[in-house]
Amino acid sequence: MCPLFFSVGTSALGTTVYESYEKVRLDYSSRSFLSDDDQKNVDIFFSSLGRSGSDDQLALCETTLSRLSGNLLDAEEKYKKYGNVFSRSGILAGLFIVILFL
Repeated sequence: MCPLFFSVGTSALGTTVYESYEKVRLDYSSRSFLSDDDQKNVDIFFSSLGRSGSDDQLALCETTLSRLSGNLLDAEEKYKKYGNVFSRSGILAGLFIVILFL
């Protein structure tokens, strides 16, 4: 996410923040691991950024952070639950291939 925000900031010369975000999003869409829900939250954030007063902007940032933080906690729980399964299955698949070649 950091390169996305940096690129939006550096390409924002002479355009609105959302226009810059749209340009950068096309470049990063193939390299992003955001879920559809997370992508919608980021889209809403950039479409509303810079269109209201500072208090509303702070509220928008806090709302977006809380939404993304909740999704991050869910992703960490899923990783803890299924992360070992993937590594163990990879080891077993590798051993199976070695046995086949012997």
